[in-house]
Amino acid sequence: MKTLILTSLCLVLFGCEKAPKEIWQANKNVSAYANVNAAQGKAAFTIKKGEKCEAGETAYGKVDAYTKLNCKSGSGWVTESEHFTRLPTSK
Repeated sequence: MKTLILTSLCLVLFGCEKAPKEIWQANKNVSAYANVNAAQGKAAFTIKKGEKCEAGETAYGKVDAYTKLNCKSGSGWVTESEHFTRLPTSK
């Protein structure tokens, strides 16, 4: 019973806090791909310079890191994170 109460308390204290999403702004036009395996192939869409996107998960390949971005122009994966400025987030 004590274990159940402790587990419930931990879930309430730590499970409810949601970290703010990171916002990235493109510094130049950047190709976005439908999935990680499609990277280096034909781009699904282009993130335009100045567009703001919400950053999602990051997947690591042998050479590159792929970050999922959700933008107004679409949702896709990018490898060129150096072409984005990370904007401050508010809680």
